[in-house]
Amino acid sequence: MDRMFRPYIDRFVVCYLDDILVYSKTREEHLEHLKLVLEVLRREQMFAKHAKCLWAQPQVEYLGHIVSATGVKMDPWKVAVVHDWPAPQNLQELRKFLGLTNYFRKFIKQYSVLAAPLTNLTHKGAFISLESWTSECQQAFEELKRVIANDVTLAFPDHSLPFLVKLFSDASIYGSGAVLLQEGRPIAFTSKKFYLGCGDPIHYRGAGVVSGHTRVERVVLLLGGSPLYT
Repeated sequence: MDRMFRPYIDRFVVCYLDDILVYSKTREEHLEHLKLVLEVLRREQMFAKHAKCLWAQPQVEYLGHIVSATGVKMDPWKVAVVHDWPAPQNLQELRKFLGLTNYFRKFIKQYSVLAAPLTNLTHKGAFISLESWTSECQQAFEELKRVIANDVTLAFPDHSLPFLVKLFSDASIYGSGAVLLQEGRPIAFTSKKFYLGCGDPIHYRGAGVVSGHTRVERVVLLLGGSPLYT
């Protein structure tokens, strides 16, 4: 799909396997974009099943997210699943919970820090019985569920505007985080977990925070030529 729509990718088309998302600023523009997409499908002798298509929608569900003119949100159905998730009783259940929450980490400020007591339990021999599930683990579990229910909307990046990075480096023993901003609106959150037993001085960790998070967002930041804020 990416090969077929290469001239239109990230201009008004996003593809994932055989799912095609066409986005536009106006209805008139959308009709022109749809015409171009359908012409490509016809030329390549590809067919779209009408029953599986949605046309001219104000918002759509795409890859577990709700996409609209205002930005990208988590799918309410998946948020409800997290909200109702019982405390894990074993390692397998914990990994399932973390797998779901990790999918939405770009919506969560300092995800790696919040989830650290839980991810530490996934190490070999750490979760051997329910006694391993401490009050700190329960607190992290409940906090993750709470922040996911906050209904955060991530803005779409505008490369004509500057990008800003705000670092959350508060000497946490677990890790650090950052948020990519544009005109005060979050575009994505990122975070980094420190290794267990890390004994580096705080200022060394801070340097690692900057290098780690600028690597994560380096493409967008270079395009926007943004300054770095701490």
